Amino acid sequence: MAITKPAMPGLYNPASQTKDELIANFVVRLDKFHTIFNNIKNDDFDSPPQHFIIQGQRGMGKTTLLLRLYHAVGDDEQLKQYLIPVLFGEEQYGIRTLYKLWEEVALYLEEKFGPLFSGLYDEMQEYMEGVDYEMLEDYEERCFDVLRTRLVEKGASLVLLIDNFGDLLDKFTREERNRLQEALLQYGEIRLIAAAAEAVEFDIFDVFYLDGLDREETANLLVQLGKTGGIDAVNDIIRRNPGRVEALRRLTGGIPRTIILLFDIFLDTGTGDILRDLERVLDNVTPLYKHYMDHLPPKKQEILDTVALNWDALDTDEISKRTRIPADQLTTHLDELETDRTLSKIPTSTGGSLYQLTDRFFNIWYLMRNGRRREKQKVLWLMRFLENWCSKEELSHLAQQHIDALKTGNVLEKYAFYMTEALVIADIPSEIQDEMVTTAKEFLAQKKSTFAGHLSPSYNDQLIDALAFYTNRDYEAALNAFLSMENKNQTVFRWLGFLYHRKFNQFENAEKYYLMAAAKDDIKAMGGLAVLYLLERKNISAAVDLARKAYTVKPDAYTSGVYTVMLLWDKKIEEAGRTLEFFMEKEGPVKLGDFFETLLLFLAAREQYDTALKLFMEDKHDIRERYKPIYYALMVLMKDTYPDEHRKMGPELTRTVEEILRQIKRIAADYS
Repeated sequence: MAITKPAMPGLYNPASQTKDELIANFVVRLDKFHTIFNNIKNDDFDSPPQHFIIQGQRGMGKTTLLLRLYHAVGDDEQLKQYLIPVLFGEEQYGIRTLYKLWEEVALYLEEKFGPLFSGLYDEMQEYMEGVDYEMLEDYEERCFDVLRTRLVEKGASLVLLIDNFGDLLDKFTREERNRLQEALLQYGEIRLIAAAAEAVEFDIFDVFYLDGLDREETANLLVQLGKTGGIDAVNDIIRRNPGRVEALRRLTGGIPRTIILLFDIFLDTGTGDILRDLERVLDNVTPLYKHYMDHLPPKKQEILDTVALNWDALDTDEISKRTRIPADQLTTHLDELETDRTLSKIPTSTGGSLYQLTDRFFNIWYLMRNGRRREKQKVLWLMRFLENWCSKEELSHLAQQHIDALKTGNVLEKYAFYMTEALVIADIPSEIQDEMVTTAKEFLAQKKSTFAGHLSPSYNDQLIDALAFYTNRDYEAALNAFLSMENKNQTVFRWLGFLYHRKFNQFENAEKYYLMAAAKDDIKAMGGLAVLYLLERKNISAAVDLARKAYTVKPDAYTSGVYTVMLLWDKKIEEAGRTLEFFMEKEGPVKLGDFFETLLLFLAAREQYDTALKLFMEDKHDIRERYKPIYYALMVLMKDTYPDEHRKMGPELTRTVEEILRQIKRIAADYS
């Protein structure tokens, strides 16, 4: 059943949430909140207090943390006796001078506290009468004196919470900045807690950096979003598929705002509308990301364009070559982009550096909005491969939903193409993939779409269309239907073996029917039985013999691929190498489907690194893109020869590559 998706409150403006909503939803950044708040609570304000700045890229939760501190100070029974929080939001268009800041504080105090600060603003204005422009510095100093005097008289102190502090400082003159810094350092009545996306030249702060959320924090945020939206399924999704949480965290860089934006996609277990949701999210973040890009200097825009379109990390020399920016100038720009967390810097073994976008969803947005068609495909392929390691069942379910949408015509042409391309390389049953491609071709042909000629080929051209129960995922009914057939031929035996093997995990029955089909010279049954023995780690001699016979009778992509793996299992490396060459000539990676991944892993497990690398370097059938995490796992294994290649992979691939390396190690041990 589809999950009803809520509209998340205060997505771009947390201040639009009510106080109770904000406090209830504040479930991350708790450590930094408690550190700052405890410092405030334990300060006697007899001497100049410690000032804080919360620094982090846009969407990291700076505004939310400021608001939480504002409410906490205002609600504390002890603090409210003498400490007044004054909040300045993200946009302060009316404050362009320091004296205007003090005037705004005075107006706020009069409005909030009436008699205690009555007439404060008018008292400041008295000094303005007859003052010309050249005397505004004196007026600003008098405004501060009036404010501080009233605070001392009333036994009160202020905590100023100022968002986008860097933008405010940019409006002030150097002299105003210096006077503000001196006032805050000299007197104890005012504490400043600021927030900024970039480092500011102001030497009074203890800096709190907001980095991306970790896995636990991401899960906590998702659970709270579920509570806010009244969605009970969130806990179930996290429990059943924790990999989805990690995939979301990696994809967003742990940025809370982006996680919230992708919440719909995280929930998408029933609509099959992920691509449409993704495009909607990309539309939603366009103003945010475009604003950031538009306000960068032209050279920094060009640097980010170069790095973003490449996706994988680039070294300094390559960036300089592509942008034609001299190395000395480029280093300065790269350092600044790293300081504000836009770029991540990855050290190399030779003392150099690689750079990539920190916010991987920002990179996806850039590719989808500014990249050429090939870059768009790269993102989709990457997302599919990541999700492959999170939940095979959900990918199969998503593919089936996509097929249903294609059949009903309830899908736009470009969605039909891109979703099919994204799913065609996922780890889902080959028969579902083939039906999906076939259905997509028919749909696009009927629409006379130009996309029809660009779809990837199917993995299994011999799927029997009559398998209605199987196609509808009623596997028990399909099994009973095959068993009830009176005239069982090799095709029926093979499908019975397949169902018992893949759907019901019954080794003896699977072996029985595969053997019956193989006795009738069914090539695919021979291969299926060989794979069954491989997975069960039984009957290695029989597995090799079956695969050899199938390859001898019908040498094609399927039989040569299976035979290659069996030979690797049996440590017959030279013969496996010869069979592998034939396999590649027959478009094996395209036709063999998900079993090609097994072949790559066995090559690595048998330490045939150069052979595997040759496949990636020749890059027939786009295997380097389709199996990018396996490629980077291979580069880790070959880091003595290629010390920097594995460093180019994005952080979203780290967990996947680590799992692949563990899997290779397990294969080496289990099939020793």
